[in-house]
Amino acid sequence: MCLSFTGDFQEVYRARFELARYFQNSGDKWLSDHFFETCLQTSGQVETDGGKMQAEGFCNVAMAEEENGKCKDIKHQPVK
Repeated sequence: MCLSFTGDFQEVYRARFELARYFQNSGDKWLSDHFFETCLQTSGQVETDGGKMQAEGFCNVAMAEEENGKCKDIKHQPVK
């Protein structure tokens, strides 16, 4: 049986974000990172905010990766 979700993806994103923040504040890095990743996955389903949630999702995952020491030095290129 295949189930499909037709609900409010913005609400799903917000709930997962709150879980990520809860676990972040409690010091559970693994679960916080997990929920930030699921936020990013869910954000791609939100079509009514002009990409704001997806940008926020990418930012949160990048910050989590940086905290884990997984980001490489990024050289900023001037915008033309």
